[in-house]
Amino acid sequence: MGENPELNKDETIIRKIKFRGKRVDNGKWVRGYGIKISISGTVIIYDKNELEWFEVIPETVGEYTGCRDKNCKEIYEGDIVKFPSFYDDTLSENFSAKNPQICEVIRKNGCYGVIPNADYQFFHEFYSFSKMEEDIGIEQDDIEIIGNIYENPEKVI
Repeated sequence: MGENPELNKDETIIRKIKFRGKRVDNGKWVRGYGIKISISGTVIIYDKNELEWFEVIPETVGEYTGCRDKNCKEIYEGDIVKFPSFYDDTLSENFSAKNPQICEVIRKNGCYGVIPNADYQFFHEFYSFSKMEEDIGIEQDDIEIIGNIYENPEKVI
């Protein structure tokens, strides 16, 4: 589900590091590959569409995870995502579909993923996007962005 990475002449994968943040002047989102942070804490991002630098609210800056949701939207750190609850033999598939997980996308130990929050889960463990299918049977096509912690903090349970 992630973007197709580029290959350099040695055939090693290169991932462009993309960021987003909310503009200070109008609150609109800026997405781009360049970011600068001043000693005073001012953060600016180079908007790839407008080809211009914009100052952003530092607390809203999030890195692109390299993954997309089921609607092909880029998933960023700070997004709120929904996916079916993973289940074991004690939970039915119907229960899983009717009781989705709603989680914030976070970075932990250099990986992006989520910590499921439902009371019936075994542990409140971190699951990286790269291993969710293997660990809990959730494919990236099951994940949907429903907001972000900056504009919709009430969505995180």
